Amino acid sequence: MATISGFVPHNRPAKPRKSKILKQVVSPAADAETAAAVEPKNEVPAPEQACSLARLPGEIRKMIFSSVDYHSLIRLSTTSRFFHRTVVPQNLADPLKMLQFVARAMNFPQHWPKERGSNYHPGNFECYICFRIRSPEHFDANQAQHAIIDEQGYVVKGDVSPYSKVMGVYLRRFCIDCGLLTGLHAPSDSLTTKTNEEFWVCKCRKVWPRPDVLKCSVCCDTCPFRLRKHGMQLASKVPEAAALA
Repeated sequence: MATISGFVPHNRPAKPRKSKILKQVVSPAADAETAAAVEPKNEVPAPEQACSLARLPGEIRKMIFSSVDYHSLIRLSTTSRFFHRTVVPQNLADPLKMLQFVARAMNFPQHWPKERGSNYHPGNFECYICFRIRSPEHFDANQAQHAIIDEQGYVVKGDVSPYSKVMGVYLRRFCIDCGLLTGLHAPSDSLTTKTNEEFWVCKCRKVWPRPDVLKCSVCCDTCPFRLRKHGMQLASKVPEAAALA
């Protein structure tokens, strides 16, 4: 990721753990290189009875896909197992067009909340990392509204040294999966979904329901008695970036 303008490396860097944050979380016009919420997928050989498009070299397919709109790429990725494994719409589409598509899709009636009767549903929500509209159980109701990042674009967790060159940025909405991927959700975090389900994050960044599971079966981390909550205010010494709409 490109270095944030205005920052100069300092001899005393921030001490806490850091994890990379994707640029489109804090910027609606991020470049295509950082638009992906997942790692690029390796080249997959086309099946023997594949269509002519699948039999083209991977570089040629990428050139063709670069001219295809985001919605069409999503539909293409659902047509077969081959295209599901090879076509990653978030990698191929223009970030600004993805942002516009998600904003338009949020106005579709199927994503609206249902507030009457016993079938109450809070509606679906958009994620500005993977640029998908997902059901409410994929979102933290108390999502952090900001993050502290260093001059290299990494999320800084914990106390920040007064000598560190860091900046506070305001965040758009992101799903729990993308929060774990980027480090915005850290171990010992407490998560309460939009459907009022409670979870906690272990050291290997897996999410477990509370109080049903209090120990991770992978890293053997246990749920702490006092979980870390989101929503703390930025320190006065941390410069703030421009707020996003």
